[in-house]
Amino acid sequence: MIKDAEVRQRRKEARTLIDKILNGTPDGRVKPEVAASLRQQLARYPGEPDRALMEHMREAMRAEGIAFDAQLPEDL
Repeated sequence: MIKDAEVRQRRKEARTLIDKILNGTPDGRVKPEVAASLRQQLARYPGEPDRALMEHMREAMRAEGIAFDAQLPEDL
């Protein structure tokens, strides 16, 4: 069983990554459609940035015709 501390840490890391993506990095900003997709997923999954990031990736990969079957540990 997944521990609450592990979920909190994963969510913190996902939020940090999303913030870097949305606010730009030293290398620049992401495409507006990428930012819009991430924001849409964050709105769809409030308080679950890890799930929002995973669903964003699933959507992006599906658009490219690539299978993406990842799941969060608590969904197994």
